[in-house]
Amino acid sequence: MSSGLYQRTTAQRHGVVHTLVAANLSFTLVAVFAWPQLLPWLEPALYWAAGYQAGPSSSNMMHAPLLFVWVGPAICGFLGWLLVKFGKPELAGPVAAFPVVYAVCVAVVMYLELGA
Repeated sequence: MSSGLYQRTTAQRHGVVHTLVAANLSFTLVAVFAWPQLLPWLEPALYWAAGYQAGPSSSNMMHAPLLFVWVGPAICGFLGWLLVKFGKPELAGPVAAFPVVYAVCVAVVMYLELGA
């Protein structure tokens, strides 16, 4: 049996990384342009995860922790794309996957802790 059967090709690795980069940049664009619609769903989880209390200017997307909603995926998406361009797809994958994994972990922990 060929060992190539079990190894991913370069195109397959790049495809996964490009999908993650596109997901990060797409979420960033949605978060920036649909901010008022996303805020009611995201605000409680973000303030809970960050341990902040919502203040009078809590709906401003330029203040922490709401800043992390769009800056994190934007930075990780850009770094993932840059690493692919410089020939380091093995590093680009974890960088581009970080916002997705972090969001899922926060959602699971919040669900378990709040007993929802």
